[in-house]
Amino acid sequence: MYDTTIAAKLLGQLDSFLGRISPHFHKPVARFIGDMMYGIMAEKDVKLTSVVRLKVQP
Repeated sequence: MYDTTIAAKLLGQLDSFLGRISPHFHKPVARFIGDMMYGIMAEKDVKLTSVVRLKVQP
């Protein structure tokens, strides 16, 4: 339960951040930034292969 609370809080912060920066970028770029940031947070790793692997899994 504690992990889901933290995850929800982090996703809320990410959504807030993306809401502030998205007007400066086209929609696909803003989504890419959000996906990359989420992948980095979820995987706790900045290696591109790890982040992409996380996003590809269903």
